[in-house]
Amino acid sequence: MILSSRALHTRPPTFSPPCIRRAVPVRLLQVKHRTKLATEHEGLIKPGCVANKATNTAREPLINRRRSRPVATDAQQKQSLTGILAEAADLAAGGLKAGTRRHAGSVAGCLRSLAYAAVVRPDGRVSTAEQRQVAATVQRLAASLLVPAVAPRGADPGPTALHLLSGKQLSYAAWAASKLAEVPGVQVQPLCQAIAGIAAEGADMGPRDQLWKHWAMLLCAMAVVELNCENTPALQKAFARAVPQVLSQGIYARVPAQSIANILYAAGDCGADSSTLRPLVDALDAAVIAGGVMQKSVAQDWSHCMWGCAKLGIVRPRFFQHALQELKVMVVNNQRHMTLNYSAAIYSSAIAGLDARAAKPFLDALEREAPRIMHDLDAQAWSNLLWGLAEMKAYMPGLISMGAHAMADRVHSLNMQQLANTLWALSTLGWYEPAVYESLVAQVVLLARDESSYERSVGLGSAVLACAEVLHGGPALQHLARSCQFDSINPQAMGNALYAWALMRSAPTLSTAADTWAVWDPAVLALVDRLAQLHTGSSALAEDSVEGQIMLRQLGLCLQEMKWIGQERQKLPGWLTGAIVRAATGQCKVLAARHQDKPVNASVVAACAATWPGCSVQMGAALSEREAIVASAVLEHPDSPHQIAVAVADDTFVLRHPLCRLRGVGMRWVSQLRREASAVVLVRVPEGDVTEAVLQQATQLTQQALDVLKHLPAGSAAGSSSRRSSSQRRRSQGLAVAPPRSTTWPRPWWRACLQAGRAWRGSARCAASWCATCAPCSWTCCPTTCPTWTGRHCLASGRSTSSRSPPTL
Repeated sequence: MILSSRALHTRPPTFSPPCIRRAVPVRLLQVKHRTKLATEHEGLIKPGCVANKATNTAREPLINRRRSRPVATDAQQKQSLTGILAEAADLAAGGLKAGTRRHAGSVAGCLRSLAYAAVVRPDGRVSTAEQRQVAATVQRLAASLLVPAVAPRGADPGPTALHLLSGKQLSYAAWAASKLAEVPGVQVQPLCQAIAGIAAEGADMGPRDQLWKHWAMLLCAMAVVELNCENTPALQKAFARAVPQVLSQGIYARVPAQSIANILYAAGDCGADSSTLRPLVDALDAAVIAGGVMQKSVAQDWSHCMWGCAKLGIVRPRFFQHALQELKVMVVNNQRHMTLNYSAAIYSSAIAGLDARAAKPFLDALEREAPRIMHDLDAQAWSNLLWGLAEMKAYMPGLISMGAHAMADRVHSLNMQQLANTLWALSTLGWYEPAVYESLVAQVVLLARDESSYERSVGLGSAVLACAEVLHGGPALQHLARSCQFDSINPQAMGNALYAWALMRSAPTLSTAADTWAVWDPAVLALVDRLAQLHTGSSALAEDSVEGQIMLRQLGLCLQEMKWIGQERQKLPGWLTGAIVRAATGQCKVLAARHQDKPVNASVVAACAATWPGCSVQMGAALSEREAIVASAVLEHPDSPHQIAVAVADDTFVLRHPLCRLRGVGMRWVSQLRREASAVVLVRVPEGDVTEAVLQQATQLTQQALDVLKHLPAGSAAGSSSRRSSSQRRRSQGLAVAPPRSTTWPRPWWRACLQAGRAWRGSARCAASWCATCAPCSWTCCPTTCPTWTGRHCLASGRSTSSRSPPTL
């Protein structure tokens, strides 16, 4: 078993920045796999994004419109859009001399009034013609602020008229520009860049009691118009000036919580240097714990602060726990209008690296109240929430089920990004319902026809991985197989496709149409052949990188399965074969040490060993180093030719819903062990808690395995050499049979045969014949997979049989 094969899809896929973090979001996978690494945390949308009621879209970042705008005068509120446009025309016509302080102040006031009339409080619906007129007016006003300044005799005018504005006027102009940016056709980035430059140069943002408010308005406006510190160095200097100035006033009770939150939000969204903001975060952490600040805050303020800190990588666990406690109180008080911020808080906690235990009180309260307060949550918020739960490994069945069905109900309105993250989150959480997966995967296939190459490959790759992880074999999987064009996807998707195919191909219980494999198999074989043609030292398969190691292990996993179904690649380059073997050997050592160091494994294995007196125990036994097949333990007895492999499975290998069903990675592990050991005892340890019931189960399963092995002839022991010879023998006789597999479940053989019979019924591989003599061997798939069965003759007993039906209960 190659556990780390899953590492490539442990995070959601990432599309274009700043829109998500990959999954499941890495070398390519997991953060922009092969495009970026899964350690980047880009929001699925701007966290806490507020829905626009007029258009039902989510565009505006977490800025509370009611509380973030400056207070308007009565005259400004009463002015109509037509009147403001006329006033702007007078300014442009030369009513005041351009470049003077008075003219600059009038232009700034006009921009503010225009923002109120056209965006904040539009007087009726703004027509398309009016929008074009607003766009043209804004361009003229912005240009008039960038002309050379004219100052009184003896005074230093500064380079442009914009330099003549006070700090308050600059902040209001920036706010107005951020609002007017919502009007189609308006370009305000040059103006905002100029404002950021002036703020960085030393503009006075006073008076002192208004520093928090003015800096928050100015910096948050920069985030809204999507400026970033990398492309606008002056913006980083503005943050460097802002933090010492606001901290000089201290964080006290009268400091608006909104101002604190907006500065942190802007810093995270603009990509400011974390070292610049660390003093502010430390001061806020100390002030919040001491009490007396952010007393009148709302959920949006807390979610803003959490998201900003998480994006900056400055995580203070006490602050996050305090914020979640405050949000819990709001949940209990049934503040429905804050539900979008609850989703953003979960998303931010996941980015910050909080685990489920730290957020459990808040999550429990949210799960209890969800049916009443979260029924109107939009698709993007549900996508963020599910992603956050998966990243924190917080299994909240009520929230997950509600979110999954909400996404399935509105599946036709979802975009590829939302679908990819939802599928990744559900499969990572171990939640599976066929109808939900079927609808989501079908929509991925539908959207893949129109998406760009990169988004298409990420979406399809996420869907393939999700299906493999939960072993979904519905009709949509067949359409998905036809949609995946492996010759046009990126390296991340290539590795994930190989990994997903290997998981599904090794699952004997996966019921899917035969023509599904008729599409998948040739595509995967062609992909392997293309990888084999890469030159030595290719970055996609570089041994000195984490991503290259993962790709090599995924390729090795795929080659193992190809070999098992009789389609082994014979012409792999020597350097590639050696790299795959080295990657598998290194992974084998890591897995062996992991099994040996787990106290849970020792307790379970001790119970199994006690059932077989005199047996020897090898913890973390490597059954095949070249294929990285490692069992939790292997039991052997000097008087028996058989081996019993013990597999201790935690929730990583078993689905949570439906309970006790193996995941794809768990089925793959068991499948590998079946090929090497005479019997496999699989013991599930829920949540890593070894109870008396778990130990009793381990004892009972081991005893059943021993009862089965008593009837297994010594010459038929499940070993790799004996299996290969029997497989080659059957192929030489021209029989189309499935790859042989040894026992999986130490239970009465007829139950296993009947279960396998249902899985294989109708398949061209099934001969529908049972050998009653060979049945105690407990080969649990179609009888043609028994290594001693050749059609009508049982090699184990030497007897012939004409039985054409399974035994009855």
